[in-house]
Amino acid sequence: MPLSRVRMVPAVPAALLGLLVLLATLSGCGEQSTAEDDTVGGPETSAAGTPSATDPADPTDEADPTAEPGVEPTRAAGIAGRLLTSAELPGLNDETGWETVGEGAGPEGADPAVECHRFSLVDIGALRSVVRDHTGPGESEASQVVARFADAASAERALAVLHTWHEGCAQELDAGDVRVGNRTPVPTEVGSAERYLLRYGASGAELQTFSDIALARRGRWLSVLRIATVGQDYNYPAGEEPGARAAAAAALLL
Repeated sequence: MPLSRVRMVPAVPAALLGLLVLLATLSGCGEQSTAEDDTVGGPETSAAGTPSATDPADPTDEADPTAEPGVEPTRAAGIAGRLLTSAELPGLNDETGWETVGEGAGPEGADPAVECHRFSLVDIGALRSVVRDHTGPGESEASQVVARFADAASAERALAVLHTWHEGCAQELDAGDVRVGNRTPVPTEVGSAERYLLRYGASGAELQTFSDIALARRGRWLSVLRIATVGQDYNYPAGEEPGARAAAAAALLL
């Protein structure tokens, strides 16, 4: 049985609607250049949203039609190049890995990757986003969304919205017995990263769903990554959780 995702019902309170409008307005005002910086590890943006250096036209994000089926390229072009490949995504243990099963984004941007997130990153101010989905052993799956904002301030505001959703997740997620762990900072060479564990399922059930959530931000780029599995426990040494390792790896590509 495939692992099911539980979403919060996206009711839009007036206060939240106002916040979304404000985020979209501020993000739109911050973009002062039509040139896009989609190069992996590219230059940071200034506070006003103007890149310190720009690239030519944005490369296509579509997969190479000549690529051998089942063989993942070392690094995709454009914004998709900021996503972790299945080989780069930390496994649940040393013996297991991942297989990419889908990638892309519609005109409205990629859907939320996390149960507690009410709207997509585009809905809260991102200019573009792309998603990559993976499947693993048993009932395990992973999904990552990377989004580009007008400037670093807009990305920081969006991250604050994600923090708000995390704080209210236990009360609003209709998934039986819901337990939401604290956000824990993850050491990273660039930008910032953090992770938390979400556990839910029928009260008293032997098997529970564990969602390891990894967030990373660098400049105007934001990554949201979810590693989920069904099992009896989810025990790792502190700092060695798949979500912690994924958050640090994702930050390096932003």
